[in-house]
Amino acid sequence: MTKKIVFGVAVVAFATIVMAPSASAACAGPRTANTYSSSGTSYWHLPAGDVPGTLVGQAWQLGNPGQFNSAGSAIPCVGILYFSGPNINLGADFSTCGAGCPTSGATLAVAATHTQPNGASSVLIATVAEVTGTTSNFDFGGQGDKNLVRLPAPTVVNSGPRSGNLMPLTVSIPAFLTDGNGLSGPGAASAIAGYKVVAALSATEPSRDAALYNAPVTGGTIAAPGGGPVPNTAVQLDCGAAPGVDGWVALQISFENGGVLQGGVSKPTRVRCQGAMADPKFKPVKKKPAVLGRDQ
Repeated sequence: MTKKIVFGVAVVAFATIVMAPSASAACAGPRTANTYSSSGTSYWHLPAGDVPGTLVGQAWQLGNPGQFNSAGSAIPCVGILYFSGPNINLGADFSTCGAGCPTSGATLAVAATHTQPNGASSVLIATVAEVTGTTSNFDFGGQGDKNLVRLPAPTVVNSGPRSGNLMPLTVSIPAFLTDGNGLSGPGAASAIAGYKVVAALSATEPSRDAALYNAPVTGGTIAAPGGGPVPNTAVQLDCGAAPGVDGWVALQISFENGGVLQGGVSKPTRVRCQGAMADPKFKPVKKKPAVLGRDQ
């Protein structure tokens, strides 16, 4: 009984905030997605040790985000993920927000990203086909509990030497997504096209807001279908000309051939942009002391 009261309050608040009519939503009637329904209730869990921070939920028609994308239109679907205690729930009605409408019987993909201001980020990509006979069109409630997994930062294998504003980097990305471990549901891995190595320029560590990571990274779009590991790969960071800032390199998942980009990024790795600090091989040459009578 307590659980249903909590849900009721959360759903009413959600409806008040984001469920205003949208001219862009094309669904004729309610098209809902939930982790709670007449078939059951499931929770999505944070990695051990993480504390509730910021949730970013994105949903689209698997294989066809042009048909439906929750982030599109003048009224995107915000707030579709929320905390119920330490756990995460999904609740959305796509007839009121987003661009387009899922076709009948389609499979819905949801990317759940959790970020912490100074800590690690985590992610779950979950899918479910539309069903009838329950209180939710896209019913994640019967799938059981799922776990988000940590989103790793790119490993900076080496860097430098800097040439002008440009800093060459060699990066690699470990495997971190497998079925049942960050991936859940039919065809979830097929949504992943690869990764983007993104960067922000700052004197201090930025937050995990993807919009902040806008420094140019040549070669940063890396194909990795299904979310596999990436071996050593050369990219080039534009450190810019501003003094006193460094590069902060992070990972962002690319879905559906780049048609959907993850709404948050990993905890970043610092790349020293300033002078010799950028090159770990650089060693200053000590000047020999002068010898009277010989060097004068």
